[in-house]
Amino acid sequence: MRPEDIFDAITDIRDDQVEFGKPRRSRLWYVTPIAACLVLAIIAAPFLRARLPGAKPLYTGAAQLAKAGYPEPAQKEGSVEGPFSDESGGFEHIEQGRNEYYDNREEYSRRLGGFWAQSAETFLTSNNEENLIFSPISLYTVLGMSAELCEGAPRQEILDLLGSGDITDLRDSARRMWCASCYGEQHTCLLANSLWLSNSVDYKQPVLDVLAENYFADSFRGDMGSDEYDRMHLNWLSEKTNGYLEGRLPELDLSPDTVMCLDSTLYFKGRWSDEFNPALNSDGYFHAAYMDQPCTFMSETAAGYYYKGEGFTAVSKSMFGGSMLFVLPGEGISTNELLADGEYRDFISAYLQSPGLWQNAGRAIINMSVPKFDIASDMEMALGLKKLGVNGIFEAGYGSFSPITDRDFAFTSVRHTCRVSIDEEGCEGASVLVMPGETSEPPPEEEIDFILDRPFLFTIINTAGLPVYMGAVNRVDS
Repeated sequence: MRPEDIFDAITDIRDDQVEFGKPRRSRLWYVTPIAACLVLAIIAAPFLRARLPGAKPLYTGAAQLAKAGYPEPAQKEGSVEGPFSDESGGFEHIEQGRNEYYDNREEYSRRLGGFWAQSAETFLTSNNEENLIFSPISLYTVLGMSAELCEGAPRQEILDLLGSGDITDLRDSARRMWCASCYGEQHTCLLANSLWLSNSVDYKQPVLDVLAENYFADSFRGDMGSDEYDRMHLNWLSEKTNGYLEGRLPELDLSPDTVMCLDSTLYFKGRWSDEFNPALNSDGYFHAAYMDQPCTFMSETAAGYYYKGEGFTAVSKSMFGGSMLFVLPGEGISTNELLADGEYRDFISAYLQSPGLWQNAGRAIINMSVPKFDIASDMEMALGLKKLGVNGIFEAGYGSFSPITDRDFAFTSVRHTCRVSIDEEGCEGASVLVMPGETSEPPPEEEIDFILDRPFLFTIINTAGLPVYMGAVNRVDS
């Protein structure tokens, strides 16, 4: 290539491909007390066309190639308008996607019920009784982004797993789910995505624009493996998770020959609708598989619904921004055994579609005790994805990644870091008292104890009915 051609390639940058400097401080609006974050990174390694020794990169420096299309966070501190501001000019776009999701919510629930249940069994089954957490909706999003980068059989594997007929349907679904999830007046739920490209890659802009518009993904390029680019990357991850994974962000360890890195992060924070009263806390023991662990239990007694199966009992606690479903295996049943149970999979699939679909349910006075916990997990998900039928993107020379680059490569790793904590904090109250002359629902006659003092499963569900996080709590030490 002539020197003038190289110069043209370097300097031909669109206006929106601005230099990427220090990330701005996040200005999200927060409430308490449930917080959970996720970082999922897919690392792509080059094959067949390795860089020649001494070859110069196609580009120099670091630049942003595409910017996620979501609006800016609300500017006014203490605002009750939620995490997005009408003044940003992007709220109508979010509202439209949210409405489109709710118009098709039943279809999405039926289509994805099996994926949620399969994913839970695949990624929450433990070999040594450790705590495990993952984000199903973030996994769905990052798989959708991967499908945009490839074509042929690897893309079809992802479409089949996610229940989409074609790539257009998948990107519409991902956009609508993002809009439905990342909206709320009294909670924070921010799903952020990014693609980090090497300066050695001759990228194709159209797919980056698709990712920005439909998956709300930022795209960058820089010198892969350099301290400067790694620092920018880690700063982006930290900002999007509000610093909640401080000290737990995955080490990038990217070599100069790495082609790209694909990220998905999720930050969630919401309040219990009815807080736990700290005066009712009690000290007790959590009966883990190999030892009893001292812990603090939060307790409440309230009327509510419970759900039963042959091997489990489940109770949900509402929060501003969604709910948290606790599933307690029966005596002598491990979380691993329950995850493999067909009835549990049917329950999760039905509950996420609509709790009323599960017939074995009742209303009772529920004496509930939940351990306070702050748990984290790190996992490698590539093997699990292969078990779910996604193989092509991990095989060199098998998948065509021509939508993004003419250079052949394969994804080599899927690293997942997640943290979830719960405590008893409540809301800054606002209430309305209405006294109509109507028939009231009588208090339930049945009373049950729901004591989570042994390993259990949980699912955090947002207002759109989507599983933000699913986890297995096998021990309560952080």
